[in-house]
Amino acid sequence: MKALRPRMLIFGAVGFAAALSQAGAFLGYRVTVCDARPVFATAARFPYADEVVAGWPSSRTAASTPAAWND
Repeated sequence: MKALRPRMLIFGAVGFAAALSQAGAFLGYRVTVCDARPVFATAARFPYADEVVAGWPSSRTAASTPAAWND
């Protein structure tokens, strides 16, 4: 049985978030970047993120539990 990769959630697609997502990927995390501004939340800006979400952080976490984030 293979263990799930730990999840790193980064809220805010700002400059240091790109470096943080790269570090997270290097350390083996499944990285998600979330920002409400679609112009900033793009896969091109975050090539090391597994998922980039253009939406309010509450849309990602409100109906979820930490266990569901590993889906």
